[in-house]
Amino acid sequence: FICDDILNFKANKKFDIWHDRAVFHFLLTQKEQETYFEVLKKSLKPNGIAIISTFRTNGQTSCAGLDIVQYDEKKMLFVLPLGLKLLECSKFVHITPKDTEQEYISFVLQSVFS
Repeated sequence: FICDDILNFKANKKFDIWHDRAVFHFLLTQKEQETYFEVLKKSLKPNGIAIISTFRTNGQTSCAGLDIVQYDEKKMLFVLPLGLKLLECSKFVHITPKDTEQEYISFVLQSVFS
């Protein structure tokens, strides 16, 4: 596990798997989203897999007092850059420790660059 500012992250090695449990939806601007994907592409091995979970449309509009961006398959495809391919997505409901429901969607992406 690595803890760092994702927009400034520089990997010392390439990874087979990238798991983002709830970071991407906090990136509000197009520039932040593009930077995230550039970091991701530089960090993944060819054919590497990224799993990104975000709040889905019609779900939460904020988290921990911060604004978020909601996603569905269409919106993820719109922001996804060349070099990353959407393999699948699945919707799920997360039950919080306070017993509230949060609507999430997970995207499985594959790097398609060398």
